[in-house]
Amino acid sequence: MGGNFVQETLHQVKKMFSWTFLKNLMLNPAQLPFVACLILVAELILNILVVERVPYTEIDWKAYMQECEGFLNGTLDYSKLRGDTGPLVYPAGFVYIYSMLYYITNQGENKQVQPQIDAKNQQVKGKSKLKKSVKINPSQKEEEILSKEQEDFLRSFESSIAKQSGKGVKKSSKAPKPVEVEPSFYSINYDIVSQLFILPMFIVNFIGVVCARSLHYQFYSWYFHSLPYLLWSNNYSTMVRFFILALIEMCWNTYPSTSFTSALLHVCHVAVLFGVYKKISSELRMASKVE
Repeated sequence: MGGNFVQETLHQVKKMFSWTFLKNLMLNPAQLPFVACLILVAELILNILVVERVPYTEIDWKAYMQECEGFLNGTLDYSKLRGDTGPLVYPAGFVYIYSMLYYITNQGENKQVQPQIDAKNQQVKGKSKLKKSVKINPSQKEEEILSKEQEDFLRSFESSIAKQSGKGVKKSSKAPKPVEVEPSFYSINYDIVSQLFILPMFIVNFIGVVCARSLHYQFYSWYFHSLPYLLWSNNYSTMVRFFILALIEMCWNTYPSTSFTSALLHVCHVAVLFGVYKKISSELRMASKVE
């Protein structure tokens, strides 16, 4: 009896690592609760490791604290609020939130607190993304959550609060976020709006990124959440979609950037735009024939 139990256990373990089982986990919506638990546990462990093991990245944190210190000391004239990197250029929402962080982090000296806050935010954001991305396509959930570049932000100056709180905090960091696209969203006054309204929002934002004068590493947060939706809005095969996502992720995680990764990022961006344009054009032609 004991031998049968061991054999059955080994058989189940072997089955779990089979391609069929793994493919079912990634593509079968019925497996989402189990996969979601695995992803959230993995992200929790990853967040802890990032906070504890990765050295703090000082970029503009000190300058932000200096700018907020001027505001807290009573200076309300934007032209007089400055830090080591120059004048304050962000809206009032940024000042209010970072003023709160100024007190929480002991006047900006305790830099360990902010990544811990960001890690908690990352978990909450991850749960929300899992809930929303599965309604678009279940195979998008892993890329949406486990982007290495986004995990790296836990140790940089870019507080995830700023990426979630609106235009009053950081201008274009508030590109359109993943949204609910199920029919229950619509009410009496919004039944006139197609559920496809999110596509033009993502396209417009993506074109802005593609044509941006200068992209810095933290700017990946502007559009990384929209990439799965855009790629699943074209006719590429699933393998090609994941390949493009992997290439874009690699480009953003190459430091310092090289001529090759810079050119490759442009190629990937153009491929995404071309795929969406081609599919939309095809659908419009079909619609015109029907009419």
